[in-house]
Amino acid sequence: MNIDATSTVVAKEEVLDHFKISSLFIQLQDLKRQQPLGYSYSITEHLFIEGWNRIIKGENIEQVAGIITAKALLSITFPGFESGFFKELDLEKDKVTNILYGALYQYIKEYEINKNLANLLIDSLHHELGSITEGSITGFTKKLKTEAFQEQAPFVYQLVKQPRAGATNPNSSRMLLLPPESHADHCLVTAVYSVLLAPTYEADFGTSFLIAMSHHLHNASLPDMGYAGEMALGDHLQFILDQSRRKALAVFPMEFQLKILDAIYKHEDISLPEGQASAAADVSDRVLDIYWRIKATKIDKKQLLDDLELIHPGPIQHFQNSFIRSLQLWNR
Repeated sequence: MNIDATSTVVAKEEVLDHFKISSLFIQLQDLKRQQPLGYSYSITEHLFIEGWNRIIKGENIEQVAGIITAKALLSITFPGFESGFFKELDLEKDKVTNILYGALYQYIKEYEINKNLANLLIDSLHHELGSITEGSITGFTKKLKTEAFQEQAPFVYQLVKQPRAGATNPNSSRMLLLPPESHADHCLVTAVYSVLLAPTYEADFGTSFLIAMSHHLHNASLPDMGYAGEMALGDHLQFILDQSRRKALAVFPMEFQLKILDAIYKHEDISLPEGQASAAADVSDRVLDIYWRIKATKIDKKQLLDDLELIHPGPIQHFQNSFIRSLQLWNR
């Protein structure tokens, strides 16, 4: 490996700048909208399933947080990279490794990710790649035996299939957002945000990640009714939430059940650093999911042709630009 996995590169001791990191948060929203070839679900749902598979197998929770967050960041640059396209191109393992490290370092540098978090991301990727057979990158996909895992942890797939309610308020009609995101989408992105925000609140990476991954466990059986529905349930709400969580965890040993319930009850407990991280991450995803949709509907000619250079620089760019402008699409 040509890159030193222990290097902190430009990782700083300071906490993340909220304004700067918001642009990274917005990019992570893209992963909810993509289902590359070889994926049965969106990228975020795919990572949600993988994350829970690792948690249930008893892997170190901080390392799980590190590798899932690293994979989410890498998926911005290489959506679908885990489906094996590197191997299909006959790239050797060391070349693929350098590509992945290079992309991860770029995020660490650009967003000034703090030293401890940078080391967690790098070390987790190093550990993951180190388990791959020489000459093969397919082991990085950690392909699951889907049917067996569905039987072992049905709540994971129920959250993949359970849609979010959209924006609701007791005093107004529902804003139904289409296509709806799943609870797996929301929990995974919230978990990644929680890890990225953990240094801000001096929170534990693994605990922050687990809180976010499990905070909608009740929706494995309880359809999402949003804020308006929760208010309508009144005094019955907490009992229904508790019963739904116990139902989702019923197939697991009591020790595991208590571990997950303990994480859930820390969500939004802002007396705890991890509660602060998960609360900030949760509200970030709720707002940025809608922001992403609004932004997607407001793209204009300048953004499309000038800022994004949708017609890429090259010998035929002028010809293609002239042709598109002649269509006068924005005058219709």
